[in-house]
Amino acid sequence: GTFNLRGCLSLDGMNIWPARRGLVGGILDRHPADVLCFQEMLWPNLRYVRRRLPGFRYHIGNPSGRAVGVYNAIFWRSSAHLRLEESGGFWLAEDSTRRTTSWGAKLPRTATWVRLKSNAGQ
Repeated sequence: GTFNLRGCLSLDGMNIWPARRGLVGGILDRHPADVLCFQEMLWPNLRYVRRRLPGFRYHIGNPSGRAVGVYNAIFWRSSAHLRLEESGGFWLAEDSTRRTTSWGAKLPRTATWVRLKSNAGQ
């Protein structure tokens, strides 16, 4: 599954992160998955999700922000017999090897990837 967290620094009135995190936890509890991908994850989001998903490993990828690290993290359930083979990331820009903007984007955008292998039955 995928989940856009919208970080935790936005001044979203009644939808500010402390008010949303319980909703995020409830969704994680009601919809279990072996692989979860998160957009716009900042360190407070990461700490919360790690506590909610203790049986998971994760890769956070490259930060998109300069002053504040904004990540697109991927979590996978270690008990699902998934093993990390490779991981990486790139910037969504004409030059994907460096943090830059392209195609009219105001901020740098990143993509994170992992290659997982199932070792079930081995």
